[in-house]
Amino acid sequence: LVIIDSDEYENEAFSIYRQMLYNAIREGKKKGCKKMHFGFSASFEKKKLGARLVPTTAYIQAKDNFSIESLGILQNQRSL
Repeated sequence: LVIIDSDEYENEAFSIYRQMLYNAIREGKKKGCKKMHFGFSASFEKKKLGARLVPTTAYIQAKDNFSIESLGILQNQRSL
């Protein structure tokens, strides 16, 4: 298991995230990896390097209605 992170401000200037993905793929191929899991975000960058997107679904259970309403507000804000 390898966890990689970067600074978003440095990433804008130097495309660090894309370089990390590229190097992770290169090293994985060298070591014979057949499959790599890169998480859920930044699908545009990952697609440029040949990733296949896998549709996912998340289910949650809230203890109160306020949490569900808050999630609905966040979802509506993202749709704008």
